[in-house]
Parts: sequence; C-alpha cells; structure tokens
Amino acid sequence: MSQSTIAASYDAIPYPNLGYSHTHPDHLATLATLLGLNPASPEKCRVLELGTASGWNIIPFAYAFPESQFVGIDISPVQIQEGQAAIQALGLQNIRLEACDILEITSELGEFDYIIAHGVYSWVPTDVRDALMRVCKQNLSLNGVAYISYNTYPGSYMTRMVREMMLYHTRSATTPFEKAEGARDFMAFLRENNTIPESGFAAFLNTYSDMLQQRLEHATSRSNSVILHDELAEINDALYFHEFASHAAQHGLQYLVEAEFPTVMVSNLKDPVIDAIKAFAGDIIETEQYLDFLRNRNFRKTLLCHAEIELERTIKLERVTTFRVSSMARPVNNELDIASVSPEKFGASDNATFTTDHPLSKAAFFYLSEVSPQSIPFRSLFIAARNILAEFEPQPEDAASINREAQILAANLLQAYSYSTNLITFSLTAPRYTTELSEYPTVSPVARYLARSSLLVPNIRHERVELDAISHFLLMKLDGTNNRVDLMNALLDLFGKGSFAFQINNETVTDTDKIKEILETQLNLTMEWFTHAALLVS
Repeated sequence: MSQSTIAASYDAIPYPNLGYSHTHPDHLATLATLLGLNPASPEKCRVLELGTASGWNIIPFAYAFPESQFVGIDISPVQIQEGQAAIQALGLQNIRLEACDILEITSELGEFDYIIAHGVYSWVPTDVRDALMRVCKQNLSLNGVAYISYNTYPGSYMTRMVREMMLYHTRSATTPFEKAEGARDFMAFLRENNTIPESGFAAFLNTYSDMLQQRLEHATSRSNSVILHDELAEINDALYFHEFASHAAQHGLQYLVEAEFPTVMVSNLKDPVIDAIKAFAGDIIETEQYLDFLRNRNFRKTLLCHAEIELERTIKLERVTTFRVSSMARPVNNELDIASVSPEKFGASDNATFTTDHPLSKAAFFYLSEVSPQSIPFRSLFIAARNILAEFEPQPEDAASINREAQILAANLLQAYSYSTNLITFSLTAPRYTTELSEYPTVSPVARYLARSSLLVPNIRHERVELDAISHFLLMKLDGTNNRVDLMNALLDLFGKGSFAFQINNETVTDTDKIKEILETQLNLTMEWFTHAALLVS
C-alpha cells in the first residue's frame, strides 16, 4: 500500500478528533524524571506529533502550555486543513500543522523534547516504520522522550483472527460505509450466535465487542473511520515487544518505560511468579516480554530515549517528593479511622484499591479525596496530612521523625501509583483548571470548540469527558459571559421550546413551579460536576 493511497483514504474518511492522555507532555516528563532523566519542562518544551490527523491530540496541549511549541505532521491534507481552521479559530500562536510524509522529514525540521506517534507504527509500511524510528533519533533532544504505540503479540493473535474474519465477511463491500457497517453487523452476529457460549472464544468475543463499542462511541460521528482505519486497514501489523525494542536499538534508541506505568510493575503477581520471571529474564527487555506472555498483551504505548543515556531503573523516593500529587480514590469505609494503625482501604473507579495502616498516609489519601481533582505539591500534601493528624494528637517535630514519615508517605504513594494512576497520579506542572465556581464560569475554549460537533471533549487534564444533553447545553454557555441567572433562564427557555421533558411516576410534569425546581436541581448538579471534571478555567 503506497503512502499516496493511505493519504487518500484519510482524506476521504478522516480519523476522529481524539486526544490520548498518556501522550501528555507532563505525563511523559514525569515518567522520565521518575527514571532519572532530566527532561524539558512541559511548560517550555518543543513537541512533535507524527500522524497528528486533525491535530486534536496536541491542540489542547498548545492551549495548556502557551510558552511551548507544537508541530503536527500528517499525510492527509484534508485533516491538516481541518486542524488549521480550529487553530485559527482558537487563536493559538504556538502550534502549526503540516501536510507531510514521514519519509520526507529531515533534521531541518528541528529538535524536539517530546515526539509522539500514536496509532502509526502498526499501520504503515516497513520503510515508514524505519523512517519513524529515524525521526525519533535525529529530531529528539538529548534528554528527550519519544512515545510510540503499536500492536503486540501474543494478544494480537486473537484480534488478528477477528480482523481476518471481518475482512472475509466484508470482501464484497463496494463502499467504505458498507464495509464498516458489515463489520459491525458481523461482530454482533458472532457475539450473539456463538455455538459454545462457555468457551474462551466466546469470552474473548464479548470483551472485544465491548472494547470496540466503547471506541466507536468515543468516535461519535466518525465511528466508521475507527473500524476502517484500525480493524480493517490494509496494513495492521503486530510484533513482539522484543522485536520492537530491537528495531529501536538499531536506530540508536533504548526502551525507557511504558506510558501506562502500572503495566510494567510486578506488584500484582505472586512471589513464585516474580521469582520465575527473574530466572527467565536476563534484562529489562526480556522481563517485559515475559510479562506480555503472562498478560496476553495486545497493545503497547512505549517510551524511548537515546541509547547513550544512562538510566537508573531503581526508583529513588526523593524523586517522588519533587512531584505534585492527585487522586481519584475515595475511602471505602465511611467511618474512616485516620489516627490509629488500623488498616484503611481507598478505592478508585477502575476497582483498584490501596490499603495502608500508616496514619500519615491515610490522612494524605483522605486530603486528596477532599480536594480532588486538584494536584498538590508533595511538601504541601505532607504538611496537610500532618495538620489532619495533629487534630488527634501532637505530631513529632524532630527532623529524623519528620524525614522518616515523609519517606513512608512517598513509598506508599509510589506503591499506589504502581497499582493504578486513578489511585495516585504524579505530575510536574499545575494544570490550568479551577475547582471554584466563579460568578461567570468559563469552560476551556478548546472543549467548547470541540463540543460544537461532539459530546466527547478534552478536559484540562487531557482526559475524555462525555457530556449528556444538559451538560452539553450548559457547557456551550460557559464562555465567561453568563452567570447563574442567565444559565437558569437559558434552561427555562430551552424547556419552553419543547427540547426535553420530565416525568415522575411515568407522568409528564407540567406544573411550572415543579419544572423550575427540577431545572434548578439539574443546574446545581451539573455545575457541581463541572468543578470536578477539570473543565473550568479561571
């Protein structure tokens, strides 16, 4: 498949406007710092994205980091033009998108602190993969980090099987729409009519169908392009991790870590399994490969750096103390016992849990749950936790005790981070969102722009936030010119036009006072939700 053919396919059917949180410059910088690198500050850095589509992965970065510079490259002129229109409308001066073939990139493009290539490597010809690695070497700064995602074996053998079945089923389709719809229908047929419902194959079909449906929902109006450019693409290759690492090494690059940090940890494995892996594996590459075997991994988001960089893979706790800390976890026990040494559990939305009997750590987790989603410098978190404990008993003031408590807290935060980044998230910069409702609330202009065509928008943390009808309507009004009275009047006006109705006990509500009460409740709940969704800016 030629590059011109690939370009034409994306021109005809553009990829969805999606962002990928693991590519965030702060996230990449945090992981690099954790492993002993000295990466560029996300607030003043240069970022290159290869395969940028319409630029909606890096456009939010350009808004978040006005003193950094961003360049997006894509082979599709149509998608680049779409992104350029958005950049102009948003008034961003620190980002540019260019229609360009990766094969044509030279050192003249410049040096970048972070290079991102999400969803490219497995979907391009071999010479383009070589060029991608070459660019990551020649255009990456000395302490720079490159992010590359790709399909991996052994897990991709299962998805390859389903892909080949979908390709066979849609072999006679004459249009992209027919092909995409045919693939969807066939997946539903397989799931609903499997002749051995208790088999592993049936379980896989259920899991795969759920995953695919979630991706399609996130793609909204461009859901067909996800199937066509991912599942049914002419090129859709996978390889073993050790093969990818070898390819990187051929170009003077080395494995740093996975963007999904918990996936490289063996914390959840039993001791005999850990001992066996240590016996099997002679280095980090072999260790990661055996972990892929154990987990049947099918996709990786790998960070690379220059081969000549000396890495410290033993994580030092003092690095943790340089980070900001946030958490989406909540105490499992409503009657939280902070001051004693009884164990308490904290749980996140992904079902990850962390249990500790360390009073200061319990106080820190509790404090983070109270101020979530704010990120707090480690030192400030330590002080806040001590102040909470001081309400129960005086805290030691000698330097040795304070240092020991800080070390225990850092170790517990790191352990929770290794379980799930929903339990603990580390960062280097303070995000530009606010959790306070001002008189005239303002939502990020990036989110408001994308909300004109989608119910899925990026928040300031570069997470995908899904809107319902009411939150979408209000979000479009939160441009800093409307106060609470204006918002309530807008909802009343919308209701008056018959845009929606309310029912109680299956009966439509018609009483004016009751309708106003319901709308006021909806407004309160939605505005409260905005304060936690990292969408509001000051």
